[in-house]
Amino acid sequence: MTLYGHGKVVRVDPAAMQVTQEYTLPGGPKSGPYAVTVDGAGLVWANAFATDTIVRLNPQDGTMRPFTLPAKGVGVRKMIVDATGRLVVYGQPQRAAGGD
Repeated sequence: MTLYGHGKVVRVDPAAMQVTQEYTLPGGPKSGPYAVTVDGAGLVWANAFATDTIVRLNPQDGTMRPFTLPAKGVGVRKMIVDATGRLVVYGQPQRAAGGD
């Protein structure tokens, strides 16, 4: 699960309804994580709106690797890992505040 306003990805224990682990993304508290998915190897993938990146998190050791998106201002709204193991992202350009 992502905490958009805090720049974190968290692990939740649904039975206990409790956060069991927090990971602060490299972009910090205002990075704006939104979409998240987990691949077959257990690696967590989360986007960060404000930094135009996708971050790969290894929950076993807490290491993160950011990947810069090829375009600026693309709001990733959904990510999946397909049957071949490829990360597929769906996004839309962000509009400036007050823009049409």
